[in-house]
Amino acid sequence: MDARTPPLPVPFRAGSARLDARGRAFAAGILAWARYSGAERIILTGYSDPKGNALANFRLAMRRAKAVRLYLRKHGLAAGLVVRAHGEALVPKALSGAPEHAALRALRRVDVRMEKGGAS
Repeated sequence: MDARTPPLPVPFRAGSARLDARGRAFAAGILAWARYSGAERIILTGYSDPKGNALANFRLAMRRAKAVRLYLRKHGLAAGLVVRAHGEALVPKALSGAPEHAALRALRRVDVRMEKGGAS
């Protein structure tokens, strides 16, 4: 668990900050990993796709991060939970050649990073 560890994504549907069955399954896996690893701090960063108004997308990204935080808290996670939002995400190079719907779907997420001890 350090800065080189890739974030774990929790996916969301277009325009939604509600955890559906798929999102809850990802969040449950993250919850199990956080308990197993002894994470002391978990950073939740919300993203959206670039469609629509930038401010609305930022707010949606924040609501997504808060939805994941609520899920983790409701299931007893005691680690420090930090919520952030970046709003619209850039399409990663790995997805630049993918069909538009697949690339946009990958952007609608909350990235979860876990830290232990004095990591920052």
